[in-house]
Amino acid sequence: MCDSGGEDPKMQEMLLLPPNDSYRGMLAVLEEAFEGRYKRRDVNLTGILLARPASEFAKKEILPHIDYWHHRSDNYTDFFCPGYRSAHDATPSDGPPVVTVNGLNWYFSSNSFARFLTQLEHHTSWRYGGGCELLVSNARYDSIQQRASLDLSSAIAIDLELAYEDKAFRDVSGLCEAIFQFAKNLNESSDDPCWEFSDHLGMRIIIRFLKRVSAALSSQMAQAGGQEGFSFRR
Repeated sequence: MCDSGGEDPKMQEMLLLPPNDSYRGMLAVLEEAFEGRYKRRDVNLTGILLARPASEFAKKEILPHIDYWHHRSDNYTDFFCPGYRSAHDATPSDGPPVVTVNGLNWYFSSNSFARFLTQLEHHTSWRYGGGCELLVSNARYDSIQQRASLDLSSAIAIDLELAYEDKAFRDVSGLCEAIFQFAKNLNESSDDPCWEFSDHLGMRIIIRFLKRVSAALSSQMAQAGGQEGFSFRR
């Protein structure tokens, strides 16, 4: 929700969505970023952070770091936090502020969060699991049409709580730091930053989940009398 009430322009662009909290609103922010902030004018790495503040995991691993991430990401990339509102757009039903960023209170709207999820799920077969999740995707920009889009074909979805339990990364802050660093040093020749990032770091997370699924399926087959397990290869 980009606020026009005299707030830091970068904060307006970084983590809040425009007033309608929409998928299209997110693309509008990306269009502005490609035109004025990003190093690359055709593709960049972006993230959608799904974290309801009522979650204990979000309270411990995400909310305390949002202010730092806002500053650390600089003009290299954008993380979008659906459902979060600035004071300018908050309503009484949103309740008390849940986090402070750049000295300003942010609130959370469950209605806006759910609405954004519905729109996002319309564009992908991925479905929200209910916890804290991070979607990392390529954002692309057509300079002729002046339109941005999310290329979800190579996107990776990380269940942050499960990955943390599996020790796939040290903590969420460390994972986000890796994304910021990757975006900062994005190669000019890269056509698929998301795949390169997963190859660079995220593949460890993906492999861990595949092994977990493999073990679970193998166990189910053994209980059902099956003889074969599953093997996952890159």
